Amino acid sequence: MKIDLKAAAEGARGRLTRKEAASYLGLAVSTLADWHRRGLGPASVKVGGRRFYRVDALNTYINEGE
Repeated sequence: MKIDLKAAAEGARGRLTRKEAASYLGLAVSTLADWHRRGLGPASVKVGGRRFYRVDALNTYINEGE
């Protein structure tokens, strides 16, 4: 389920766009895209040609300090 950045910050489960995920992580969108191309960063899913990041995957990435 697609959620907004505010809901993610409040602990809601769901997925964020790449732009929202980059903001959530404090990164530039281009950094997140580059990491994906290089096989780095948090896990993502492709839905309808767009890349999404699950909030739980972002939190795991943050907590593991990768």
